[in-house]
Amino acid sequence: MPVQLTSTTDLDFLVPALRMHLGDITEPYAYDEGLLKFSLLEGIKMLMARWNYRYSVVYDQDLNHWSVTRNNDDVFQFSEPPVIQYCDERPIVLAAAILLKTGTVYTSGADAVSWKDDEISFSNVAGAELKSKSLLSDLDELNKLVPERRQRLARPTKQSLLGFRNPPNEFEG
Repeated sequence: MPVQLTSTTDLDFLVPALRMHLGDITEPYAYDEGLLKFSLLEGIKMLMARWNYRYSVVYDQDLNHWSVTRNNDDVFQFSEPPVIQYCDERPIVLAAAILLKTGTVYTSGADAVSWKDDEISFSNVAGAELKSKSLLSDLDELNKLVPERRQRLARPTKQSLLGFRNPPNEFEG
């Protein structure tokens, strides 16, 4: 039974992009909208460590709403709105797709069989291999877009140098 997420989120606008990435574009849909919302929320949580906690996810119980907020210590190219920058949408969709595909690859891997007798042969191994290749492709693209923390340079911080602050101090005379 799929997870039901009835509350709204700030990531709801990414549900069609996730559907398109998964190839789930014709009705009846294979994935429930609540499951897709949940995977988008978990995808952004998965990226938090890679992004040095660029975004955070908060649940407001009074409004029954999941909201995404920006980290004030991070540098963004554009001011809000939207909360999520356009360049960050693709990694979130990829992370959500990876979470969904991991489960399907795991369950379909156990069902992959191949058999043959004198008259009939059957194999669904190629389908299981295609699912795992699709998952690996998404992982590779995500690693290129958002490298893991140990594979990237540290982010610089800008601070004033001692003796060069306004108003002049005792070091500047």
